[in-house]
Amino acid sequence: MFAFLGAIPIKDWIYGGLIVALLAGFGVYTIHERHEGAASIEAADARTAAVAAAKDKAIEAAAQTASNNIGTVYEKAVAIPAVADLGVSCVRNVAPAGSQLSKAAGSGPGAAQAAPVVGSSVAFDPSGAALTVGRDDDALIAALQRQVQVLLDAMNGQTK
Repeated sequence: MFAFLGAIPIKDWIYGGLIVALLAGFGVYTIHERHEGAASIEAADARTAAVAAAKDKAIEAAAQTASNNIGTVYEKAVAIPAVADLGVSCVRNVAPAGSQLSKAAGSGPGAAQAAPVVGSSVAFDPSGAALTVGRDDDALIAALQRQVQVLLDAMNGQTK
């Protein structure tokens, strides 16, 4: 059964062994290079993730600082003492039911002058507490607008 193996010259055995050794070496080299390539990709990914994390922390710190500053400005604006009563009042005349403007008010040379409306008047005082509430609301709106701008800048990658 193994008699035909003796018919193969030794030179062919050497060439065959050399070919098998070269193929095995090429396989080992290929596997090694794949492992090295995967390791280099993982290292690059780790470096990129570290850089991204550092940028995220910087943006987060800048946004937090800006948010704290905005909060401080808002607290100072709200801490201003209440506005005193200025004595301003708005009066609106209320026409009694069924009254109409003069028929002459819509035509002729005196069209700009309407007949006076007769009735009771309702007074509204916009000073004092109303002005204080308005000031506080204005301060809150300004603080929220600044916060939105800080967040938009952070989202767009513009840190200050």
